[in-house]
Amino acid sequence: MGTSHVTLEEAEAMTVAEVMISKPKTLPATATVADARRLFENASVRTALVADDGRYAGELTRSDIEGVDDAAPISAVASTAGGTAAQDDTVAAALERMEAAGTDRLAVVDRDGSLRGLVCLSRSHGELCTDPR
Repeated sequence: MGTSHVTLEEAEAMTVAEVMISKPKTLPATATVADARRLFENASVRTALVADDGRYAGELTRSDIEGVDDAAPISAVASTAGGTAAQDDTVAAALERMEAAGTDRLAVVDRDGSLRGLVCLSRSHGELCTDPR
């Protein structure tokens, strides 16, 4: 099924809900580093979101698990430092948060912290990855 893309220019007047990936790759908070390594075997997965009973609990990248024992819980390496966005945020606001955090991914959560999606810049940073259109 894959993803589609929207240029940053096209997304200028959109909300996060209109461009987010609605079913991002996730791991449960109980997962191990070995589970994360298996998820990262897919080269297109650059960030794994961690969910605890559907609530955003952090995220990690390949570099976060380098040198970490396979049996270690991902909760020991997951971080929330990149921040989050709300579905009704503007794409511009989300991009500003991403730039400030030095990331190309931003978890989308609702008021109670439930994970709703992922804002994702393409590798070229000229487009946003979206659900298939």
